[in-house]
Amino acid sequence: MRIARRAQPTTTGITLGDLATAALPLARNLAAMHLPLLRAKSPAFASWAVTEGCNLRCAHCSMNRPLPDELTHEQRLDVARKLAASDAWGVSLIGGEPLLVKGLFEYARILKSAGKRVFLGTSGERLDRHIDDLFESGIDYLTVSFEGHTAAEHDAFRGRAGLFDRVAAALAQITARRTGSTPRIQIRITLNRHNFRTIHHTLDHWLERADNVLVQVVQNNCLHEVRDTSCLFKPEDRPEFERIYAELRARYPFLRGQHYELLPRYVFEAEQLHRDLGFRCLLVPATSFVVEANGRVKLCHGRADSALGSLVETPLEDIWQSKRADAARTRMQSKDYGCMCWESAFARNLELVQATQQIEAMRDAVEHFFGKRPS
Repeated sequence: MRIARRAQPTTTGITLGDLATAALPLARNLAAMHLPLLRAKSPAFASWAVTEGCNLRCAHCSMNRPLPDELTHEQRLDVARKLAASDAWGVSLIGGEPLLVKGLFEYARILKSAGKRVFLGTSGERLDRHIDDLFESGIDYLTVSFEGHTAAEHDAFRGRAGLFDRVAAALAQITARRTGSTPRIQIRITLNRHNFRTIHHTLDHWLERADNVLVQVVQNNCLHEVRDTSCLFKPEDRPEFERIYAELRARYPFLRGQHYELLPRYVFEAEQLHRDLGFRCLLVPATSFVVEANGRVKLCHGRADSALGSLVETPLEDIWQSKRADAARTRMQSKDYGCMCWESAFARNLELVQATQQIEAMRDAVEHFFGKRPS
């Protein structure tokens, strides 16, 4: 069995080597958490939900209807050009189901012509229709979601008979056709109550067929409203889950790091974990934003209080560097902010939390030494 050496515990499969050209905007935006004047003109990464429409009824997601005010094709072209002209390193095209949008690959070509790394996240339901488009547009990273290694479990979870076989066949065609590893193929597996007992078979299957595999626990929060609550874990599942999960982490080297180490606690005692960690959502608001299907910009797709304005009406730089954005970041990054979804724990956010706590402790000690802070 070949284990994918590039498997990374992130939502994108990005490696440190990939991020070389993003180093400056990333560094500036991270430094701006303590020195706001250093903030870059744009985020290092943007997610663009080109539609909220979807033609599936997945158990873990209630999203399937387009917004009533979704952008027209011409407005999307304008958004694509603004993202292309920004200093953002990468743009992820997501949904809903982005392959439902007819102009999707035209937007991707605009972004690629400006040197952006372009990501596509999809259920794969229409992937077999767009293999030529995928290569012609130059998509760099393709993320496809699976809930199992058999048609029976995947199709039941996604609510579409025949889906597994169609998507698997399309991925095999892409793999055979590509030169090198572009587009890089990542499989996203939603770990849930229905599949955790057979998850090792699923990992074995997709690690043989993809460049990267992400294990993401099912969540019911502001970002993901679960359609079928039977896929959520119950307290009585904890002993069996922890036993199986410990075996997984011993077997697969990529299931390392705090994100995966603490995942069982997130599943079964999220509120206590939030308190114990002093959790803060530092990385997401500091370095990225989401463009919604109607052109509105948020620091977090699921948080109405992170809304910053409209990219249709306002230049990207003005949105990113606005006082409104600063206020939203400060609120989200506060230790008193009650939100903790495990998507925001990716890419070493937990290590960033610890580093920030150490910086603050040092700052407090210095201020106390010089009499600027009461004991």
